[in-house]
This record gives sequence, C-alpha cells and structure tokens, in this order.
Amino acid sequence: MIFGFNLPENTKVSLYTDNSSLIKAVKKAISTSGQHLVKKLRESANNLCCKLTIMWISGHSEVMGNEKADELAKQATEHRSSRLATLPPDIRRGIPVSISAAKEELHKQLLRDWEEQWNNLPRRERFIELEDNVPFQRYRKLQDRLTRDQASKLMQIRSRHVPLNTYLYRIGKARSRRCPKCEHTMGEAAPPEMVAHYIFDCPTYADERWELGKALGRRELNLKNLMSSEKELRALTKYIAKTGRFKQQTETER
Repeated sequence: MIFGFNLPENTKVSLYTDNSSLIKAVKKAISTSGQHLVKKLRESANNLCCKLTIMWISGHSEVMGNEKADELAKQATEHRSSRLATLPPDIRRGIPVSISAAKEELHKQLLRDWEEQWNNLPRRERFIELEDNVPFQRYRKLQDRLTRDQASKLMQIRSRHVPLNTYLYRIGKARSRRCPKCEHTMGEAAPPEMVAHYIFDCPTYADERWELGKALGRRELNLKNLMSSEKELRALTKYIAKTGRFKQQTETER
C-alpha cells in the first residue's frame, strides 16, 4: 500500500519533489539534521512492493497535488500537522530533537534577550552616538590592530570613564568639573572638561585639533566619524598623545 492505495506488485510509481537535497539524502546517508526521518523514508521505500522512483521537478511546475503538499508542509512547520492516528507509527511518539537546531534556537533567543535588555539600558544612547553596529564587532576588529595603550585610551573615550575633570570630580579625584586649561584664562566661567570639550572645543589644543581634522578630510569632526576606520582611530590616538592631557594630574590627584 502506498498513499492509501493498494497497488499490484511491480507497479511503477513516481514520486516528484522540488527538494533536490532530499533526493541526494535518500540515495546516500549523510550527517545532517533530520536524518532519522530520511532513514525511515529510505526503509519504507525499500520495503514497497511497487517500483518507486523519486524524481526532482521544478517547484513552479503544475503538478497535481503540488500546492496541497506545500500547504501541508507549512502546517507541519506551524505544529498544525495531521491527527496522531493518521501519522506513520514511527513518528507518533514524537520526533527527536536536533541538538544543533536546539543550540541555534537557544543562541537566537539569547541574542533577542540581550537586544531587549540593551535597548532598555540608559547608556545605550551614549554608545549609539559612536556606532550603530551593536555589539561593535567592526570596532573590535579595528582595535586589534592598535597597541594595548592606544586601545585602552580609546576605550576610556568611548565609555567616558576618562581622566578628565568631569569624570574625576564625580569619583572624588578632582576639585571641580572645569577644564584646567580654560580655567587659567576664564576662571569660574570655564566649561566642564568633558570628552566633547577636550577633543572638539578646548582652544588650548587648536593646533593638535587641526591635525586631527585633516584625517577626516571634509567629513564632520565628531566621535562617530573618528571611530569609523583604522586611519581615524590612529589620528585620534595621536591627538591624545600630543595633548598629553591623560598624563597630567590635577593638584587633587597629586
């Protein structure tokens, strides 16, 4: 019996499928997921009285029952397959879980959970100002081409945990947030020494900033552009080294 019909012995039956991988798997066992189902199909085909031929056909060909087969296959993927009594006995007890598929699904779920948590973090807005490609795989590859000291200083810039007075004041290591370079000329009106002020605004580093701008050409001078390629990263590390600010210490630090 095949497909519910009693067929005389040696009857020729053709089974058409647009899945070429299935045809190859039936002919020769290979190590892939779902192989237990292919094995059952091979065993059933070998035990038939009729002469069964499995043939490939284009998915767009007008074959009787082709659309119905696609519909049933879709239902199976959505856990809406046939009633238990109508299924082959070998799969009525359930289909073994693929370890590789389970690992892949777990990995995807972990990424979804991570993305949800990341989107709710208050620091998210700060980091996406630097790069849209979270979790910053491109930047990590660029960072591997730098020295440890260069990579360390850039990470301080990216995280804002940097030896500038705004951060040092917050952790009790500086007397004020004001920029020490501007404070000498502006006094109490000196702006807070933040990353943006240090790199883009402080007049003391105008010459070093001009060199930094040359690396960007006509592009806007901002952190996102400075973190975009190895050339810009090296220009920023050179700027940090030339200003010498990270090596300086306030009176409170001493």
